[in-house]
Amino acid sequence: MNCPKVSIIILNWNGIDDTIKCLESLKKITYPDYEVIVVDNGSTGNDVVILEEKYQDYIRLIKNERNLGFSGGNNVAIEEVLREDKSKYILLLNNDTIVSSDFLTELINIIEKDSKIGAVTPEILNPNGSLQRSNRKFPTPFLIFLSFCLPKIFLSTKVKNFVAKTNLKKLLGSTVNSYFWSFDSEKPVEIENASGACLLIRKETIKEVGMLDENIFLSSEDADWCYRIKKDGWKILYIPKAKITHYVSKSFKNKMTKLTYLCHRIKSEYYFVKKHYKKTDVLKTKFILLLTLIFRFPLFLNKNLWKIYQDSLKSILR
Repeated sequence: MNCPKVSIIILNWNGIDDTIKCLESLKKITYPDYEVIVVDNGSTGNDVVILEEKYQDYIRLIKNERNLGFSGGNNVAIEEVLREDKSKYILLLNNDTIVSSDFLTELINIIEKDSKIGAVTPEILNPNGSLQRSNRKFPTPFLIFLSFCLPKIFLSTKVKNFVAKTNLKKLLGSTVNSYFWSFDSEKPVEIENASGACLLIRKETIKEVGMLDENIFLSSEDADWCYRIKKDGWKILYIPKAKITHYVSKSFKNKMTKLTYLCHRIKSEYYFVKKHYKKTDVLKTKFILLLTLIFRFPLFLNKNLWKIYQDSLKSILR
């Protein structure tokens, strides 16, 4: 097998315990030619000191003075890799993931077979072994309504797969069908929107479509990137033989961080729709997200949350 060099980029922000676990799992992979770049995104603790002492011979460490968000933090490393022109591929990997030993080999095996494949993503599992949907549809007003206005139980993988495999799906119409679709393929399959938790992308593709959009601080940056990749005619594939485990949302342990993340999601989803869709979709999305903020207003009656609530509101009303 041809083994082109891969630059693996991991973003760390006050998550040293997760980052260590991720790096230890990477040390066990079988792929022979890769480098690991850890970007510390302005951590306030001793993360940088630990990384320098424990992994000085394994990683290249980039130290940002402040938190630049997911897009900004990753772009610092992406820009450096593009400038050096040594690696053929760049892999974005969340620090709260544990990889299998052959995951990178499996990803490279597929992407090397077809020069029209711009990016690939593995099968992503929850800690309990259940499937985490790394293959997603692009945000639409309807999907945004489901995501923000329905209880989480209706969004679970089990419910989606149940609806997708029963006659109930036929009664819901084409718009709903685009959301409730079964995904248990054992073979590589082309998808719309891959998770940024683990995304291998050609450098050639990045040079063509551009880097991550830094107007998106957190959430939807991967959807925006995939949308541009697909729009420019590249394929995005889901590779089930490549497997990682993702401890998703592990950092959102209290109400404040969950609500802060919600506001970032609201701003990002609205930005995505406004950037890529027609005016009628923008108006529908604006209405849905305004309702979301209005109904959740009592939760933000906290001096530490009030400003981000106002910022979210202003971003939609602008």
